[in-house]
Amino acid sequence: MDLMQAMAVESNLEESLSTVEEDDGKLNSQFTKISLQSSMTLQKKFFSLSAGIRYTNLTYNDVQGNYVFLGNNLGDFLRENPGHSFIEPVVQVGVGYKSVRFNLQYQHSYHLGNATNFYYNNFNYSAGIQLSFPAIGSKKKTDPDN
Repeated sequence: MDLMQAMAVESNLEESLSTVEEDDGKLNSQFTKISLQSSMTLQKKFFSLSAGIRYTNLTYNDVQGNYVFLGNNLGDFLRENPGHSFIEPVVQVGVGYKSVRFNLQYQHSYHLGNATNFYYNNFNYSAGIQLSFPAIGSKKKTDPDN
């Protein structure tokens, strides 16, 4: 049984605007999210299993409003504590053939601080489709000139 191991490094930069409206108030904010991820994959013909870890830094900017949740003013909290870091282990299972793969992923987030009033989902499930297209003009590994 021939298993192929792969190592991937991925980085993301995301700039977003977030708005939360409830009866207790309104909160508008921009945030920047920077992530660095590394993973290892065991792959067979139709099946793949990946494990990885991601470091994420989330920084809130221009926080406006006073949304109150469980007696805490989240607007004040984010203005006083704009930066948050996380370690996020992830497990992904993929099924597919050649250029099409269906993926299921589970991720858990651990906040790297003592901010007890920072409310976030500490787990995430996701599903997706991965499509791979060969590069134009690329040669197969079986080509004698390669």
